[in-house]
Amino acid sequence: FYVTRNEAQAARWAREAAGEGGTPAVVRFDVPESELRSLRGKSFGDTGPEWQDFVGKSRSGGGGSEHHPYDFVEGPYVTNPTVAERPMSATPIRGRGDQLAVCTDAACALFNRSNPRTVPIK
Repeated sequence: FYVTRNEAQAARWAREAAGEGGTPAVVRFDVPESELRSLRGKSFGDTGPEWQDFVGKSRSGGGGSEHHPYDFVEGPYVTNPTVAERPMSATPIRGRGDQLAVCTDAACALFNRSNPRTVPIK
């Protein structure tokens, strides 16, 4: 599953998911940074070549387990996923914002024990 540290982005995602007439809410976690960093993680600060390569391989299935042995991956989220799924596309993969992908049972367990609670969005 995916989470973000950006509260405005989380609220926007919740409103989009709720649709017109729905009740937007987010699930908030209090994950200790030290515990998160004790897991195997990969962080990207931008959408540069390393991010492009990682996302392309991950989305197209071309990377294998050696490519992605991480409990979590964080960085920009993909805004044009159909391009990311075509390995030979000349169109660059675009990304923005912030997301953290929770990828393994160990990472899920950390989030599950980190005081998850539903918070309504106004």
